[in-house]
Amino acid sequence: MGSLCVMELQHVAFIMVFSASGLVPLLDLIFPAFASAYLLVLSCLAFRSHGLVSSGSQEIF
Repeated sequence: MGSLCVMELQHVAFIMVFSASGLVPLLDLIFPAFASAYLLVLSCLAFRSHGLVSSGSQEIF
C-alpha cells in the first residue's frame, strides 16, 4: 500500500506540470475540486449521525 501513495503523488505532479504548461484547461482542474467539495457537503448532510446508538438497539438489517 505504500507505493499507492507514491503513485498518487506522481499523478498530482503530472497534473501540476501539465496545467502549468497550459496543456490542461483551468475548467478541467476546477471541476474535480468542485465535485469533491459537493460530495463532501452532500455526504455530511445526507448521512448525518443521530447521536450515539447503543449496540444492538437499532439495527438496519
